[in-house]
Amino acid sequence: MALHGSLRAARCAGVFTMRRGALPCNTMRRGALAASAAALRPQRHTAATPTALAGASAPPATAATQRRWQSTDPGTLTPNAADIDIDEAVNNLLYNNPPREDIPDDDDGQVFSVLVEDEPGVLSRTASLLSGRGYNIKSLAVSPTEVPGLSRMTITVLASGESMKQIIRQVDGVEEVLAVLPSSRVDSVHREVILIKMSTRAPESLSEYDKLIFMHTQRTRLMQLAEMFKAEVVDVGAEHMTFELTAWPKRIDGLIELARPYGIVEVARSGVVAMPRSKIASAHEKTSNDEVIDLSQLPPS
Repeated sequence: MALHGSLRAARCAGVFTMRRGALPCNTMRRGALAASAAALRPQRHTAATPTALAGASAPPATAATQRRWQSTDPGTLTPNAADIDIDEAVNNLLYNNPPREDIPDDDDGQVFSVLVEDEPGVLSRTASLLSGRGYNIKSLAVSPTEVPGLSRMTITVLASGESMKQIIRQVDGVEEVLAVLPSSRVDSVHREVILIKMSTRAPESLSEYDKLIFMHTQRTRLMQLAEMFKAEVVDVGAEHMTFELTAWPKRIDGLIELARPYGIVEVARSGVVAMPRSKIASAHEKTSNDEVIDLSQLPPS
């Protein structure tokens, strides 16, 4: 306990030695990343240009930085993922995803992404933080990103919009957490993968011929169901068929409900992952709140 307390004191005092070398305290580091992203983010109705981004508020551009960021458009900077490091990756995401002031309630759960350093125990500490405060975790997906040493956690919790603001502040306090990005079905793409194993086994009371007819009919019906949802058959056996579907959670729930009468043997779901949608409006175009369309209510495309 004394050693753990001295390590935390050393972190908050300034510098703590990790395997990558001397790094500043993560709290100070997150503040610097957020401040840098806010300084780089252009004001409303102001076009972002390389000249503006290299102003007094931005850090001085070096030869290495210019190699990492290749300008393909006067108002766009494209990162070279092969050379980008953790701080630059997080700074880029914070720049493109400004903090949201209002978080609406969602009966299906609040989805948010957490960018963390790839260190042992960060998953258990984050999950324990949420469960210890009474929040029910609906799904949790973790995977490494394209940047070595940086992982992305996508968590769905059953909470209100006001509770979600507290969750963001609490999760942001975890030492290895670098950024917390909330998302909704309107401004983000939500996807989930499901593997569902269906039964094609015939009743024992049938004759051998009738069993073959039953199994053939059952496979045909299941393949028609899979075609309706654009699911893929990944495994076929003597008594089972397994489908794979990648879709938004509501569509996966619909597949499970329609497949239930045919006999579900086993279901495995990956959990929701989220990615912010690309902006389609011009930076100079003024959009009112009345013109915002709920994309989750549109038909699939």
